[in-house]
Amino acid sequence: MTPRTKWDLVRLSSTFLSLFAAWLLFAGPPNAYALVSGALASGVLALLTFRFFLDEHEAGVRHLLPNPLLLVLYLPYILFRIYAASFVLAYDMISGRMDPRVVHFRTRLKSDLARAVLCSSITLTPGTIAILIDEDHLLVHWFTAPSTHSHRARREIAESMEKLLGRIWS
Repeated sequence: MTPRTKWDLVRLSSTFLSLFAAWLLFAGPPNAYALVSGALASGVLALLTFRFFLDEHEAGVRHLLPNPLLLVLYLPYILFRIYAASFVLAYDMISGRMDPRVVHFRTRLKSDLARAVLCSSITLTPGTIAILIDEDHLLVHWFTAPSTHSHRARREIAESMEKLLGRIWS
């Protein structure tokens, strides 16, 4: 079996499992008819769409499966960042140090899943909203931007999250 065929089987099975899990989540109480029809529908859809579900460059296992220990440690880290940023943003609003700007920077993350988690983390953090991600380019609205310099924006907004996410999906 060629590596291409193996990768297609991984993509097909991942697509099927995701679709079937969604079916089970929304189908209501499981019975024989729901399980069989869900499996058939998920199988047909997986055969038709698996090439769109995971890109070719996501072939590495680490791109698909995160390091579970570090992923569990990321949750308290991001909760702390959200909590701390809310106080900083409240202080900045009270003191009038608001200077909203849109900044652009590049991420060093290679995995699409890691980039999506980074964008979600940026949006969850008070004072920043990820507007657009295009490959490794991020466009972020920063409520208290001291500068539009891309290196400074990346360092202050995303660098610590990016380092941890890079280790999770490396």
